[in-house]
Amino acid sequence: MWAINPLELPKFVGILEIRTAGSTWPFTRLACVRGLVATVDTSANTVEVNADDCGTVFSGNRPWITIEAELLEDMGVDTIELLLGWLNRTNVAGTPVSITGEVIQAGAVVVPKGTVYNVVNKNWANTVVSSIVIDDNVTPLVLNTNYTVNVDTNGSVTGRIGTTYITFLTATSWLGIGVNIDYSYTPNASEQVEIDSSFTENALFEVKITATNDSKDRIITLTPARFEAPYNMNFLDVVEAGDITGATLTFIWEKDSKLTYKNEII
Repeated sequence: MWAINPLELPKFVGILEIRTAGSTWPFTRLACVRGLVATVDTSANTVEVNADDCGTVFSGNRPWITIEAELLEDMGVDTIELLLGWLNRTNVAGTPVSITGEVIQAGAVVVPKGTVYNVVNKNWANTVVSSIVIDDNVTPLVLNTNYTVNVDTNGSVTGRIGTTYITFLTATSWLGIGVNIDYSYTPNASEQVEIDSSFTENALFEVKITATNDSKDRIITLTPARFEAPYNMNFLDVVEAGDITGATLTFIWEKDSKLTYKNEII
């Protein structure tokens, strides 16, 4: 009996990422999805011209193009905010946490000038983390001489709003011991968004599916596409129901949308 080689399974497993259509911002991954599918339906929007004496003399269609998936991690506030628009959001601060020795670059590899490093943890208020010390070969680097510190206010640099990022103004780690960062941050104790019923313009996204096998990609991109589906926040007893139910995401083509399929897995 024919079977799929387990080593080739990754080429059938796609990840889903989105970003604002027309932007060069980093993509945001929507993690924990299943049922991921891109559909081009040529039976939709069909036009036929029929003649009484010889039947159909012309037939054409405008395809209906969608990308759909079931999102299991449907309770993430960042995801809700991204898909449903800029909402009234309130975060409540938790207890400050000190981080020591977060690795930016290990070993003898030089961190080139211009490198951008995204700090792993972020502040509850989406502000810059505090008490930053960056060590290059055990020697602290100098702020605004060796590096700058900024916060990503809209997700355009790091793909995550509120992330602190470091930009290196000089090459570092030339002695090969590595580059580490120490800092303090205050996490969220709680997050809240308010969704009202006022009229809101649909946001347009660039939607991308990527499957990778042996360093080669199979990529489907749809842009622009609007998110148009009920967004369900599911509460479920998986013992009773036997499974987790997620939110069904549907991204639908707009006029002049393009779906691009690139395949390196040949």
